[in-house]
Amino acid sequence: MESQVKSTRGREIFVYNGFMYVYDNVNFNNTIRFWRCRNRNVCKARIHTGVNDYTVIKTINEHCHDSEASKIEADVAVTNLKRRATECMEPTSTLINMCIAPLSEAYDLTSLYDLMSKWEYAIRQSGLLLIV
Repeated sequence: MESQVKSTRGREIFVYNGFMYVYDNVNFNNTIRFWRCRNRNVCKARIHTGVNDYTVIKTINEHCHDSEASKIEADVAVTNLKRRATECMEPTSTLINMCIAPLSEAYDLTSLYDLMSKWEYAIRQSGLLLIV
């Protein structure tokens, strides 16, 4: 599974094989992107992708932690929620229900509260009104 999501600070996050990678750098002739594992203090795993098509060219090192399936699901939902909130003026409850509906049972309810808090923060940052 490959996808891109945004971090809470708006940085690109690349999802590959159940792990999240944060954009690190690009090579000298702008053809390869370097990504590091999101758990940078613990894990030394890295991947290289193409600049335009995000195809994985090379993987370096193994992860020293488990994959983050539920965290990935949550971050994808938050990214979709933020994108939809800035694109359209639907009521808050409708947006939340549409973005949470595809989540699996692995996603726990405590994280649901965090998801709603992140979404409300995104709305406040974008300057849109919060309609319930």
